[in-house]
Amino acid sequence: MLPAATCVAYRPSRMNHAARLLCALAGLALLAGPSACGRKERPWTERPLKQRPVPLGPTLRLPIPETLPEGAPAPLLLPERRVGARGDTSTLPVDGDFERPLRGAILPGEDGALRFVPHAARSVAPVGDGTWFVVASPTGLWLHETRTLAMRVRLVPSPVLDVAASPDGATIAYAIDTSDKKVRVEVVSFPSLAPVASFPEVAYPRRMRFSADGARVVIAGAYVNLLDITSRESRVVGSDSNDVFPMPGRPDQVAVASNRDTIDIYGYGVSKPSSYESVFDSTSAMNVYRATHGGMARDQRAVTFDPVTGILAGGGDDNRLWRFSGERLLDVFELGGNIIDAACCTGKAPSERTAYFAVDNFSVAAVRLQDGKVGPWLSGINTHGTDWIAVRLSLLSDDELLVAGAGRLARWEPAHRALVVSHDYMAMHFQVSASSRQDTLFVGCDGPTRERCAVEHVAHGAPAADVATARVGEVALEKIEQVLALEGGFFALIGVKNNHLAVVFVKPGTRPDPPIEVPGSAPTLKKELYAVRARDGAVAFYDIDAQIFEVTRNPQDARLLGQAPRDNPGRVVWDEEAGCWVRTDDAGRRVELR
Repeated sequence: MLPAATCVAYRPSRMNHAARLLCALAGLALLAGPSACGRKERPWTERPLKQRPVPLGPTLRLPIPETLPEGAPAPLLLPERRVGARGDTSTLPVDGDFERPLRGAILPGEDGALRFVPHAARSVAPVGDGTWFVVASPTGLWLHETRTLAMRVRLVPSPVLDVAASPDGATIAYAIDTSDKKVRVEVVSFPSLAPVASFPEVAYPRRMRFSADGARVVIAGAYVNLLDITSRESRVVGSDSNDVFPMPGRPDQVAVASNRDTIDIYGYGVSKPSSYESVFDSTSAMNVYRATHGGMARDQRAVTFDPVTGILAGGGDDNRLWRFSGERLLDVFELGGNIIDAACCTGKAPSERTAYFAVDNFSVAAVRLQDGKVGPWLSGINTHGTDWIAVRLSLLSDDELLVAGAGRLARWEPAHRALVVSHDYMAMHFQVSASSRQDTLFVGCDGPTRERCAVEHVAHGAPAADVATARVGEVALEKIEQVLALEGGFFALIGVKNNHLAVVFVKPGTRPDPPIEVPGSAPTLKKELYAVRARDGAVAFYDIDAQIFEVTRNPQDARLLGQAPRDNPGRVVWDEEAGCWVRTDDAGRRVELR
């Protein structure tokens, strides 16, 4: 038998099968724990791999019907096949790739004017045999290849709020925001796209899920909708929920993560017809735990149930993962952030059953349900500070995971230490933007230090389902707070340089001008709180400290107009007769700013 020192001397790439077997017989774990046989306890945090393209492989036959049902929107086939790239196997960055353009659609707004809307992955669901999946985005419902993440077809035009697919992949339910500000859910078969059912008025979805048998769709929101696809009946089975999970084998019951700070199970018609009631209430158990271990009651945001182990699990803004076996509360532990989504489950034996939980720092943890063992991790890089980041998870049949978060899209393969990242969705960190009638200007910065900020431009020639921005240059500002659209097609980037307010003027199609620095303390701007001088399009605005600044296009300049009281800053307007800006406060007092 090999001694332990011999096992240590071998590197994994140089060990043959016999050597590994001998190491195992020597009692050295090969698959978990610190290993003398060359395997680390957390291989998913080993050194980053260099990004390399994902091979295209053979072109897949698109599952698009030759004829569509009457009234169905026509799918839009993309002319190119863009694939994802191999990413760092240990982290999923929020900011994306600074060197790549943003992609999105040119769509009409409420006022009829065209605007550029970035592709942003809101939710994902595998369809068909798992070769394909769909993404709900502000720009529509998109069909992708699972292996390469290539975006291929827009199945439904915008706006799509959420999507779910039946476990067999044969049915898709998607929520759309209708023109009358109501939400409608359409259920269609895949790949024929034939209509199955329609539910004209449901709660704005915070989460949509299919039941295990594919017969129902349940929606979390201001109230919980249970949609019966066969009878086309919509029932209310709860209220004020952030996530729901249809209970397997219990067609009229749903597990709910709610703003009541609990994880419960509700049923429809359990003891009273045409009404819902609590079947399991976790309030007492969770409050007892909080009383003995500290911590406040907070909203719960994610829930799942495993029929193999019978364990109900979830979490929320208290950072804790709660697991219930029947009515018994199992060990409670934290995952380092607010738990915001859950996907269940991999593993066949009860002891192997593993659920995946998304945390709002853009990380994902695998948790074995029975013993609570955590790992592997997909750690996120959150450059947004304490900002809450929405993340959605969807399991694939081969134990891989689709991850949509902060508008990004990736496929994680925990068993193979592989990560594939799409660049179709928010490829550059989206910082600030502004639109005129003809153009949209985006400014994105490179990572948490924001040492480089790129200016991206797209012209609104005509509506388009998929376009890319063009980079017009980079700007040297320490922090960009806002972009203002000025008269004559100009934009003003408002930021900070040398601890002063700084303004960069940009004319689309030309490189940004050098920054103009304005004396005064560094501003923190209030979004949308500014006034426009109609005569020449000059702009005046407050910052958080009630400093008042002016930006003029002709001549290109910026200056500090004055300081208002922070507790009563009032409002600023241009007085044509006086020829100056005027600040009026709540008492009607008038101060001219010259």
